[in-house]
Amino acid sequence: MILMMNKKIIKNVNLAEKNCCLIRYQMPMLKYCFVFCTNYTGKNQYSEEELTTLFLTETKKLAKKYAQDENAFMFCFSGQSIRKRANFHVHVFIVKTRFEKAVVYSLLATKNWGQLIYKIIKK
Repeated sequence: MILMMNKKIIKNVNLAEKNCCLIRYQMPMLKYCFVFCTNYTGKNQYSEEELTTLFLTETKKLAKKYAQDENAFMFCFSGQSIRKRANFHVHVFIVKTRFEKAVVYSLLATKNWGQLIYKIIKK
């Protein structure tokens, strides 16, 4: 996605043990954005529930580190039927204010509307 700037893979032992990774990036007006993702597609040895619990635990640590508040985050994921990529992944946004929360929703809406319009035009 063009709005994802300054991507960087973050080393995390807890994630590596489950063959997962963490990518940090920035978006306009949002300094702390992350993607937790599995390094595999299809069936795997860990359920989505186990991975969600792991990702949520790690998200709280990130929020504590970057916002000094373990509950200052947005945790966004889509079910397998509607996600673009086959691997299980979760987008996390560390937000300190309601303004930043509004920015997240605005950027996500803009991105999804843009993809829809592109798909219509492409036909």
